[in-house]
Amino acid sequence: MIVLPFTAGLPSEKAEGVQSFAETLAFITAEVYGTPETYALFTKVYKEDETGLLERLNVLIDWANQFEIKNLGRVWDGEWMDELDQFIQQTLMADVEFEEQAQAEYEEAKKNIVAAGNYRIAADGKTKLYDYPIKKKK
Repeated sequence: MIVLPFTAGLPSEKAEGVQSFAETLAFITAEVYGTPETYALFTKVYKEDETGLLERLNVLIDWANQFEIKNLGRVWDGEWMDELDQFIQQTLMADVEFEEQAQAEYEEAKKNIVAAGNYRIAADGKTKLYDYPIKKKK
């Protein structure tokens, strides 16, 4: 185990917490960016052209926080990597499902927009969505 130099002056329980978090974040980052299948799913949700590197890093930090809080004070007996890998897959799949549901709802909402000149009226009858003229279906 590599000891982080900036933990030297911290009380032992805080130093161990920082060390544990750093190891968790490193493993999550390596798993997401180092595994082609996981990276493909990650970029499906956190698209590179829509999210910057810092936002994607914040997602990984959030995942590490969630895992650390969930397992606070736990003494590991060799199963840490397996459980962390399972946590990554479950969390990522939940994000993928959420993204797919949001996209489906967006596509359904687009169907409820009525053409009206050079703007569209949303289904609520009030919101004007300025756009190109839409041809009515025959």
